[in-house]
Amino acid sequence: MKTFWRIVSYLKGYRLRLLGAFVCSAGVAGLSAVYAWLVQPVLDGIFIERNQEMLLILPLAVLGVAILKASFAYGQGYLMSYVGHWLVSDIRQQLFIHIVRLPIRFHDANTSGRLMARVISDVNEMANAIPSVLKDIFQQGLTFVAMLSVVFYQNWKLATIVLVVLPFSSLVLVRVGRRIRKLSKRGQESIGKM
Repeated sequence: MKTFWRIVSYLKGYRLRLLGAFVCSAGVAGLSAVYAWLVQPVLDGIFIERNQEMLLILPLAVLGVAILKASFAYGQGYLMSYVGHWLVSDIRQQLFIHIVRLPIRFHDANTSGRLMARVISDVNEMANAIPSVLKDIFQQGLTFVAMLSVVFYQNWKLATIVLVVLPFSSLVLVRVGRRIRKLSKRGQESIGKM
């Protein structure tokens, strides 16, 4: 968690772009919920009411939602990639300055392979992880809330069941995440020993 807050401190200079990414994420999440919301009225109109106009409205509505959602997704991806790229650049710069200022005995005690592995591999992992993690935090959280709202709107009993089951599935995901972090750390240590 300490690492997370350290990375968050680097994000302060990118607040405006992160806000834009958040707005785009909200657009993607809301439009994902629109797909779910469209199903019932359209299917009821086509199959129950036998309304032939719905056969024309459905493809146009889906196309319109898809275009809007793709636009928001592009904006979100662009902004998150921008923030991730410059964030990693800032971290690399600070790491380089820190390593250069370390005493000579530190460099004598640590192999250049270990230092290279830490600088190149760890920072590259961050470069790949930060944009996707930030995107997932924004988009998946908002999509969850939007979809849950649609489910409550359409069937509150089903939504209640989901809310009861969700905490248990979250515990499993947390355990899996811890195990993956532990395995990743071991892999990095073995790369450093080479």
